[in-house]
Amino acid sequence: MKCKLVRRVSLLLGVVMVLSLAISQSGKSAMKKVDTDGDGIPDTYVVVQEKKPITPKRQPQAVSADTIQVTDITSTGKEEFTLVINGSLVIKGFKKMSGQKGEWVVMPGYEKKDGTHKDLIYPITKEARKVINEAILHNKINPQAVGPIEITEKTRPSSYAGTKAYGSLIINKSLALEIKVREGKYGDWVTMPSKKGEDGRYYDLAYPITPEATEAIKKAKDMVLKKYKTIK
Repeated sequence: MKCKLVRRVSLLLGVVMVLSLAISQSGKSAMKKVDTDGDGIPDTYVVVQEKKPITPKRQPQAVSADTIQVTDITSTGKEEFTLVINGSLVIKGFKKMSGQKGEWVVMPGYEKKDGTHKDLIYPITKEARKVINEAILHNKINPQAVGPIEITEKTRPSSYAGTKAYGSLIINKSLALEIKVREGKYGDWVTMPSKKGEDGRYYDLAYPITPEATEAIKKAKDMVLKKYKTIK
């Protein structure tokens, strides 16, 4: 009789320990009656912890080299936004405007003397424009997108003193970055899209943040410089 009582107490303590463990863990639990003395008759309730479903990790989504995706967006105040393209290229200076006809996006650039806006960075396909508009107007981005940054150049000679060429670097056949080939005391160089800040200094509107994008832009610049090297 005494042994049986001790065994019952031990089983009760075991149940309490299992209950404590179940409560300390997240997820659902359930009581189940089991056989503990081997006679084939369930005689003790124990807590059975249900296994939590395993949530599969989100896999990176490959992006075609013929398009772009916005992988991140931040607001810099005054309805200005900075976008990250394909996780590789930062572009600043997008603006969200609103009026009687609704909201629209102004591309990075500057105001000319006549009051019109000059785009320095802009989409050249309907798909790219849609991606940018949805990111800024509706905060719709694709943070899992990964893909290459492929750059081609499109330039033309300039007749202005100090400038050999005007043109653009084309990102994935979708986005144009206005550039210039300038002459200087120490040689020619390619200027990226830039804007004058409130402090009077110029800052780049676009710059790479990955080694691959950095190398792609460098190669494109070198190609442009080589093309206009013989022009005096």
